[in-house]
Amino acid sequence: MIKQALRLAIMAGVWKRYKATIVSILLLLTFLLMLSIVHGEFLDYSQSIGSKRSVGLSFIVKWLLGCSGLGVFFLYHFYWRSWSDKKSAKPEKNRVQSETKKDKVAAALKANAAAEAEPAAPDPFQSLRDKPSLRSRGDIALEQSKNQN
Repeated sequence: MIKQALRLAIMAGVWKRYKATIVSILLLLTFLLMLSIVHGEFLDYSQSIGSKRSVGLSFIVKWLLGCSGLGVFFLYHFYWRSWSDKKSAKPEKNRVQSETKKDKVAAALKANAAAEAEPAAPDPFQSLRDKPSLRSRGDIALEQSKNQN
């Protein structure tokens, strides 16, 4: 049970961290697979009708589309995603810092207002603080046993 929960937690962490990468790789592989299937079907069609004049062009189109798919994949991972992460991280960080500063200032103002509005209540433990030493029931029982002997 713990092993399965641990495995699920690890998988959730990996998914949360690498979700964009996993999805983009799956999309790229799906695109390349579909491109290969469509090209294979076109080659079978060309062979069945006996036409060989557009076979070379189909290979050129296939490789251009495959390279453009890879190009989009690498652009996404090395340019767009890093640019959007940098863009979104800065305002969020500043916003969080400004909210925490506002919260701290508001809490300090409330504490000062509460302290000024209510006079200090008498401390119920002040009499204990003034005693020279505190004695427990055990200390009292020991003194009584010494006095009886």
